Amino acid sequence: MSVQPHTWCSIPFSFIFAVTAFITPVAALADYTEIDRLQARCEREKESLFIKKNGTPSCKKVEKLLREKAYKDRGEKPPIDEEDEMYFMWNESVGRLCYYKKNGEIMSCF
Repeated sequence: MSVQPHTWCSIPFSFIFAVTAFITPVAALADYTEIDRLQARCEREKESLFIKKNGTPSCKKVEKLLREKAYKDRGEKPPIDEEDEMYFMWNESVGRLCYYKKNGEIMSCF
């Protein structure tokens, strides 16, 4: 009884190249589809009856993504956003979940 070689060795390189050539543009479009999805959510949030309570977080995310994309296109490193320097945890004294700045100052609770 002879041992069969691995089947992955028999995959033609043209097939591997075709798959790679297809995946690369799709991955590049992922950023645009994410931005488009967030822009649609932003428009819905702007028209929402709960805008005073909830705000427009999708609009902020879209602005941040577009800002980061502009820096990336120019080959620069984007500045650190204040929101990136925040963390989220339970505040026992208030009995609520709160956002904290990096230095420990409470930003908001809900």
